[in-house]
Amino acid sequence: MPVRHEYVLALPAAGPWAPPPLPAGLVARAITVTDVQLLAGLMLAAYRGTIDYEGEEMAEAVAEVEGYFSGADGNAPLPQHSVALVRDDVIESACMVKHWLRRDCPLVAYVMSTADRKRQGLAAFVLGRTIAQLRRAGYSELRAVITEGNVASERLFQRAGFRR
Repeated sequence: MPVRHEYVLALPAAGPWAPPPLPAGLVARAITVTDVQLLAGLMLAAYRGTIDYEGEEMAEAVAEVEGYFSGADGNAPLPQHSVALVRDDVIESACMVKHWLRRDCPLVAYVMSTADRKRQGLAAFVLGRTIAQLRRAGYSELRAVITEGNVASERLFQRAGFRR
């Protein structure tokens, strides 16, 4: 069983970190339930071969995304605060948040970028846009749970001001 750590960001006191500018050719928008297939494909592309990949295929990824939208785990989705970067009807990166009942605050459920777009600032952009939207909506904190050893996620969240 992988070890996971909780990270927290106080939104009103969030530091000076700012996401990079919107990459050329991409459109930022909220995710919608009509994006299930696109988000599932992105999920597979983003996680395959990483520490968080457990052999899932498309059917499992679709079920995961449908579970997010249904709130079946008791944590309501917040698609209006979740951000997708889209080019030509392809989601290249996304940050999906939900309301975490356990802590009574938003939780970053997923931050994903296609393998060919990693290390290009897309994850920083979608996370930063999500943080800004949650701050404007009046939320006081944002949390994430990250698998120990997921260095890219640990760095991304630490640069954004999250603390373990």
